[in-house]
Amino acid sequence: SDCLTVQDPQPSLPHLDDSTLTMTWVGHSTCWIQIQGFTVLTDPIFSVRSSPYQNLPIGVARERPPSHSINDLVRHAGGNIDFCCITHDHYDHMDRDSVQELSPFVRKWVVPLGIGSWLVEKGGVKE
Repeated sequence: SDCLTVQDPQPSLPHLDDSTLTMTWVGHSTCWIQIQGFTVLTDPIFSVRSSPYQNLPIGVARERPPSHSINDLVRHAGGNIDFCCITHDHYDHMDRDSVQELSPFVRKWVVPLGIGSWLVEKGGVKE
């Protein structure tokens, strides 16, 4: 995978049963929101750079890795993320490699009109 690994130390995620609405900044545009076991991930970008070409020096490289990996978040959520919300289709808010890695674990995708077909065709999301 072209996604960055997390550096230690990691901020702790709130307990899943916590009734307080919490938001954890994962990095750049990505946030982890949860309340009473309900989980939402926003604008997933876990890759090395904001670009469709991760192996070329095209696009803006991250200055710091995400605070948590996709595996960390999925494990914390008990195996599935309830919603993944993508606000728009810029590379720094909708990263193909991140969407592909998240695809098997997200129950519902919340996206603007026109992005659904991209999720299916390029992101590996099942209809």
